[in-house]
Amino acid sequence: VDGGTVSSASQLTQLCKGDGDADFIQINVSGNSGVGFFGIVRQSDLGVVATNSTGLFNIENLPAGQYFAGHVSVEDAAQLTGITNVNQLSGCFDLSNQLAVTSIQLAGGTITTSATTICTGSITTTVVGNQGPQSRFALLNQTATTVLASNTTGTFNFTSLPAGVYRIAHIAYTGNVNLGAITPPTLPPCVAASNLVTVTKGNCASAVLESSPNPTAGTSYVTFTVPTEEYTTLEVYDMSGRKVTELFNQVTQKDVEYRLEFNGAGLPNGVYIYRLTTASEVIIDKFMIAK
Repeated sequence: VDGGTVSSASQLTQLCKGDGDADFIQINVSGNSGVGFFGIVRQSDLGVVATNSTGLFNIENLPAGQYFAGHVSVEDAAQLTGITNVNQLSGCFDLSNQLAVTSIQLAGGTITTSATTICTGSITTTVVGNQGPQSRFALLNQTATTVLASNTTGTFNFTSLPAGVYRIAHIAYTGNVNLGAITPPTLPPCVAASNLVTVTKGNCASAVLESSPNPTAGTSYVTFTVPTEEYTTLEVYDMSGRKVTELFNQVTQKDVEYRLEFNGAGLPNGVYIYRLTTASEVIIDKFMIAK
């Protein structure tokens, strides 16, 4: 018998598990004689992990690690029954040369951010459960089709970015990968991405709330402006936290000044609060009724 000589035109090293792509390798043999089988064995202990008569193997089905691929020839196929390690072979057999096969596990992991809304400054991203020889965090546009920035720290400065919605992901990869072309969840081979976290950058301008006269004998006027079009309420509370009335409840127009009248003549003397609530902030203004 003769194990022959094996060769392969397939990529045999840096095969990437966990990226969603099957990793098939084709092993070919020449010069063999006898009853022959192809096999994949672990490099560490020569344990047999896969055998067949075709030489076609999907490494995605095997744990990440280092392997040898080869061909064995025997006199009788029964010699291979129950064989789980190359060292168990006996009788008349012959092994081919060995091809080194290496697979790696990729996982983008799970990320969280220090904040999901911001108007200026930086947000820090952390990741757990990631695997891969190379990895970076990526800041993407809202549709996750363009990488705006990437780094290994997970910290991104939003100060110079326009207001809007952004995505952050963690990318695990190997080899020469153009991160600028990464568009989760559509990924090239040997790239795995984490979940996408949404970060909204708002306008740093703040709403303005004022009232007069203060103190008042009863009637006062409150004015406010909101820098964006958003749902807004204006309410009056006493110092015990009881809501006295609601003066405004609708979507504001951008930078339009609203002026409302409040008649507190029927209320006891004391300190009260105008409370302006928008989608992004809460502003209060205290005023006093003194009759």
